[in-house]
Amino acid sequence: MSTEESLKKLGLKLPAPAPKGGLYAPVKIVGSLAYVSGQGCTESGKPLFVGKVGREITLEQGQEAARVCVLNALAALKAHLGDLDRVAGVLKVL
Repeated sequence: MSTEESLKKLGLKLPAPAPKGGLYAPVKIVGSLAYVSGQGCTESGKPLFVGKVGREITLEQGQEAARVCVLNALAALKAHLGDLDRVAGVLKVL
């Protein structure tokens, strides 16, 4: 089963890649590693949640924000690599 089929089975859909903002590259390849940058909790370039968990947003909103960030990062990788099955793993998430 492909990565995208697995996402679909989980009920997850990749968004359109976020529009480039500023002077950064959303994905940069160095050797066999892909570095993904600038993928926040946004939809169509607008922030979905602003604030800290436990203060301005709830735990559930924080969890949703994390889900959106990961989907945005996967969308950026797909746009750059063409196929998410080229991704073997994740080294670090900040």
